[in-house]
Amino acid sequence: KTKMFRRQEELKDFDQQKLTDEIVLVLGVGGIGTNVAIGLVRLGVKRIILVDKDIVEDHNLNRQQLYSREDIGKNKVEAAKACLEARHNIRTQIDAHHMDALVDWKTIVALAREATVVFNTIDHGDKFDVCVGALCHKLGIPMLLGGTEPFYGHLFSTFCQYVDGPCYS
Repeated sequence: KTKMFRRQEELKDFDQQKLTDEIVLVLGVGGIGTNVAIGLVRLGVKRIILVDKDIVEDHNLNRQQLYSREDIGKNKVEAAKACLEARHNIRTQIDAHHMDALVDWKTIVALAREATVVFNTIDHGDKFDVCVGALCHKLGIPMLLGGTEPFYGHLFSTFCQYVDGPCYS
């Protein structure tokens, strides 16, 4: 049996088995989503499902940690998956879906049904955030929301919607 997670397992009240069973839907693999994905695979979650419609551009490289110059022009989810598997992954199954979450909402619903938690880091605005929040509320899974202010690039407040709490809306 591997002891890769022994430092986490030694923490008082830390349940590594809970992480080992998590299936996480990560909506958006930009500045925040790439950091979330790195953390998830290093923590040893069971599976992450990456969703993004964008391609890697040169202006992404200074803040989106999974990409390099060689990735410019590639789908973000495929480049993120490749980097995660090559450099960060310990045991996680990584699925990549290059698609527009607004256009393919039915697929987002299906993927959320497979998930135990959702990280919404897509900057589609409040209407999309309300929809994801309502979906997670209906499915009884937690949602964490985080994003950047599009013109100034700073993180806005991260919001956690708990299973037994109110819906984001």
